[in-house]
Amino acid sequence: MQQFLVFIETRTRSIALVPANQENNPKSIFLHLDLNPNFNSHKKVLVNVKAKSITELSQYECLNINPVFGIAGVLEYEKDVFVILVSKAELIPDCEMNIYKVSKVKLLSLTNPNYDYTFESNYPDLQSEYGNDSQGYGNGYLDGNNNSYLEKGYGDKQKNQYDSTFYHPCSSLINFLERGNLYFSQVYDISKSAQEQELDKQSQINIRKDKIENKSRYMARNKKSRYCWNENMLKIFYQFEQRLDEESFTKYSKYKFTIPLIQGFVGFVQRRYSANQNDMLNIMLISRLNARRTGTRFLTRGIDDTGNVANFCQRLLCTQILGYLAMYRYEEVFPFFGINRQGFQIGAHKLQLVRTLEASIPAAKKHFSSLISTYGKVHIVSLVKASYGGQSNETSMEYFDSIYSNNTIGESELGKGFELLVKKLDVDSMIGFTGFDFHEMVKGNQYGNLGSLIHSLVSVIDKQRFFFKRIGENEKIESYQIGVIRTNCLDCLDRTNVVQSEIAKYVSFLVLSQYLSREIGINSTDTESELRWLFGNSGNALSIIYTGTSALKAEVTVSGKSGFAGFLNDASKSIGRFVQGNFSDKNKQAVIDTMAGNMIKKGEVRDLIYNDPNFDLFKKSLKEYLIKSKGSKKLSIFTSTFNCAGTKYGGQNLDKWFGDASLQRPDILLVSMQEIVKLNVSSVISAATTNRVVWIDSIIKYMNSNTGNDLEDKYVLISTEQLVGICAIIIAKTSVLDLITDIELVKVKTGLVGGLSGNKGAIGVKMNVGHRNSVCFVAAHLASGAGKDMDRNYDYNFISNSLPMALNSDLVIWAGDLNYRLDLPSSYDAQVLIEKRNIQSLLLYDQLSYHMNSNLVFTGGFVEMPIKFMPTYKFNSGTNQYDTNTDPPRVPSYTDRILYKFKGHKSHFQPVNYYCGDGFLMSDHKPVCASFFLTVDYDTVALSYPNSSIIHKLACFDVLEKGHSIHI
Repeated sequence: MQQFLVFIETRTRSIALVPANQENNPKSIFLHLDLNPNFNSHKKVLVNVKAKSITELSQYECLNINPVFGIAGVLEYEKDVFVILVSKAELIPDCEMNIYKVSKVKLLSLTNPNYDYTFESNYPDLQSEYGNDSQGYGNGYLDGNNNSYLEKGYGDKQKNQYDSTFYHPCSSLINFLERGNLYFSQVYDISKSAQEQELDKQSQINIRKDKIENKSRYMARNKKSRYCWNENMLKIFYQFEQRLDEESFTKYSKYKFTIPLIQGFVGFVQRRYSANQNDMLNIMLISRLNARRTGTRFLTRGIDDTGNVANFCQRLLCTQILGYLAMYRYEEVFPFFGINRQGFQIGAHKLQLVRTLEASIPAAKKHFSSLISTYGKVHIVSLVKASYGGQSNETSMEYFDSIYSNNTIGESELGKGFELLVKKLDVDSMIGFTGFDFHEMVKGNQYGNLGSLIHSLVSVIDKQRFFFKRIGENEKIESYQIGVIRTNCLDCLDRTNVVQSEIAKYVSFLVLSQYLSREIGINSTDTESELRWLFGNSGNALSIIYTGTSALKAEVTVSGKSGFAGFLNDASKSIGRFVQGNFSDKNKQAVIDTMAGNMIKKGEVRDLIYNDPNFDLFKKSLKEYLIKSKGSKKLSIFTSTFNCAGTKYGGQNLDKWFGDASLQRPDILLVSMQEIVKLNVSSVISAATTNRVVWIDSIIKYMNSNTGNDLEDKYVLISTEQLVGICAIIIAKTSVLDLITDIELVKVKTGLVGGLSGNKGAIGVKMNVGHRNSVCFVAAHLASGAGKDMDRNYDYNFISNSLPMALNSDLVIWAGDLNYRLDLPSSYDAQVLIEKRNIQSLLLYDQLSYHMNSNLVFTGGFVEMPIKFMPTYKFNSGTNQYDTNTDPPRVPSYTDRILYKFKGHKSHFQPVNYYCGDGFLMSDHKPVCASFFLTVDYDTVALSYPNSSIIHKLACFDVLEKGHSIHI
């Protein structure tokens, strides 16, 4: 076991980790960390990482605390930069892999000494195995002559000044790290399976044997696992490692200064199977969560654009006996965008999808491509309600277009949609599917019916095999696992855990009977009991991480059956999950987002970067690679707003509205609709979505009527949202789906009851288009009334302040019934000008133009293309005749507007057309349309190889090849 003493350099506030077991070894090194004081940025912090000779330690003083296991990361938190040290860990008993569970962490600041001592480190009776001065360095250090000794003045002085009531700013972070089920090993990489490690080792041997160029060796050595939970917090150390030459990298790696962690569960059982004391059967279960999409149950769900899925857990079942090691891997996951709960619910949940079925296909392809490249054939076991069981058909797709445009769905629709999504991937040869309605099949505590599921999977498991290795002198690999079973329910927790425990039982008996039956006799009852114990504890651990409570159906996992006590226990946990999800998860999610680096993307904390002495060379090389991988595309964007006055779509010809769009074939359509339902009390309380579904279906069918057989020219719904009568609709061609990522939806209520009703307001939709090109679309409906322009101003400013996403976007488009009127005495005065088509004179009385010129609304560079059409409101419904039905008649006005703001390079954006669909007769408003060209850049390598950082690694390698590597 490696441990480290912590040293402090007080003049420049540096922290050093010194190997505690390198007794008087002048060739040893220690790790030095400090901040670059000459770099000041609100976005980045430069951190110096150096591996120094032990002879340079004389400048440092020993921090009088117990030795630590290593560094778990560095991050900015509460406007300070902290080094996270694992100060205490519990060894998993009897496990040969020396796996530890983190129990205590210590956070030291890189800017000040205020947190060097905490309450537990002030105990006088704490001792460690290296606490004696005669062992290791103890409380001393070596200088160049190996004979200097450090007095404990710094440590004692700081301890005496310690205030036991001092509040550590990272208390919530510390609490999470110490209770987050985090594991590590200094002798075994538990972020990779035995099969992965074996394949990596064979790959390295083949590279050396075939004398493959250094670049391949370099890329292989810097490959990171998706299960390294603290990958972001260790980023600066990975950047440092990438700058080391081959010899130095090997030397540095042996010290294990940093600790890669997995989050999940590690359980180990050992028992004797004969009278011989050495005849031991070892069974270990490792459950580890994917580190690239982490969070709590209701705040991080579904898939992201790189194919990472929330609560994605890989389980490794290891059996070791008589010099054999067997390992079986399987996954659990559900790949949809933003599977969010609707409102306060206990029990069966209604769910909301941020993106539609068709729009999820690019991400799903990346997800399954990653699984297939890692495991081979993937077999899905879906445990949700009413799946088709692999018998889905294409005629159901139109039905699901309607379901997904409606957003809110139940578990049954989700399960069917998932199966259809898999079908659409069109890789039947690599993806198998088994549907098993868990709740229906085990209804009435008929858990024995799970046997039918395992029976149906026997042929699958037999074909996939398992990793089986003979260890010892005659080491030999007898089989590899060439596939994976991917199990999912709604949250991939309770049902999944029960089923996976049954699969594990079958695999274990298969391993023992097929390979070892002639050599040993195993009591199957005892083995089954131990497996159930492991999976029961694993399920509880994973459930606590994700939901805050232990697993439902834990009694079934452990004993294979459930009674009334189990029912009451599950009911209690469901209530606990409800409370946790609604009241506690936000704080927990904020901590996770900080550690995972999500706060950096939001601009709320600074990014920590390794202070590379050859950064200029690296930057130059990186730029060259980025230029080579850069793609560019000129996208056409069609935007429209229409207030349909609560009128249902009745099959009207859309030529007069979308005719130009149908001819021009824009890449993206952004549609804002208002009063999609009548604004009455019942709509405000519970807005119906039927009209929206009909409108979306009609628009997509119309746009696809000219598509022909060109599938890339086909339009699909990307996302949609409704706020009472306001509706935002995002539609795009299938050819650009890969470029549209990171969609966010935000609703802002204004209107009656201080905005609580939401009869007015806006929907903000932000998305990235290409590489770092952000577009924010705001579908709005502001306060009505001729003399209510100040209310409209208030609505606009309230909405703008509630949509911070718009501030950071390259292109912002507002489209809606903004309700600004013409300040003319009467309808007659307006119509005199209208008859003369005197648009310029009409606009002299436009409230919006006046308030924009007064810098009261749409400040900061918003522009509206020149208006060359007549007022769009108010007409006698279904006609081109302005209002004659009210007394007095409404003054015709330009209520329906589209404004935009672009802050990128002028050559990348071009406004094209701004017009009114005055021939579309079904409302008292007319639709207004605008078209734009937006040129976006994208990274061809990142699109093809997400999560790989290939270009950064290649740029680092170029620096090394030019003789600028770091040697230690």
